[in-house]
Amino acid sequence: MDLLGFMYSNTLSTSSISGFLDVLMVADKFKAPSCVKYCSRLLQRLPITCVYALVFLDLPSTVGMVAAVQPLVFAATQYFTCRYNNFMKYKKDLLKLPCAVIEVVLSCDDLEVDSEDDIYDFVLEWVNLHHPISDERRSILAMKLSEHVRFPFMSCKKLREVLSCGDFDSLVSSKLVLGALLFKVDPSYRHHALTTGIPIIGRDYKYIPITVVEFQSPREQVTVYFNLKREDCTRRFPLHRIYSQSFDLAGQSCLFTGLIMMHMIFAALGCSWGCMTINPCRMFWWITSFSLRSNRVKNLQ
Repeated sequence: MDLLGFMYSNTLSTSSISGFLDVLMVADKFKAPSCVKYCSRLLQRLPITCVYALVFLDLPSTVGMVAAVQPLVFAATQYFTCRYNNFMKYKKDLLKLPCAVIEVVLSCDDLEVDSEDDIYDFVLEWVNLHHPISDERRSILAMKLSEHVRFPFMSCKKLREVLSCGDFDSLVSSKLVLGALLFKVDPSYRHHALTTGIPIIGRDYKYIPITVVEFQSPREQVTVYFNLKREDCTRRFPLHRIYSQSFDLAGQSCLFTGLIMMHMIFAALGCSWGCMTINPCRMFWWITSFSLRSNRVKNLQ
């Protein structure tokens, strides 16, 4: 009846999200694109909830006029990325949500998370919770979730665990780890990965990724490359303190921590009637009080 009413009056009597969704589905079934678009526009104006955001995400698989509902899919994506931006805070809540939401959240570049290791651990926990059958877990990981884990930004210790993880097919895990290691150490491979396909970029990590080279002789030692960009310091200021990923040294789990300092060079821009205008010309960041800690990362809050 609502669809017939729209055909004559170009309006709908319903005003609820569920009502608009029902009309949208009927209009899609009977190939009424103007009504589908009308419902889509009205739904975008209404406050969205978690329940309806889940429905919006699933619309492309249930309707034929996919283009008309794309704004609703985008709205649902924005809802979930904003709601669960603080990944560490809402990790337990995310475990209850379906795969589509997990993909949306993990695809976010601005996700606030301690390290990519936490993303990997979460993915394994989620897939074991929702897919107890081994073959299903391997399929979901290979086809959907693994592409949202940024393996090049994981610690070397965690990458070793990937190779021995029974939830991954051995060929898949070997390929993922090899690509991650090449990204870490080979500039040409890293440049190729960043300029072709979907760029691999880091997130807003609390523990900054590092590259570790281990030596067994003449004595056991490691060389740690701590790549820190100027924008990383700017984003973290004035928190001052930064931390690296953890790494193993002589059987101990260690990390680097440093203090961010900011210094400015001021320049005289003009002089008039004995008055001089002074403005900051350049800003320099450097790390001071750099130290090594053997505490476990999880104990540093």
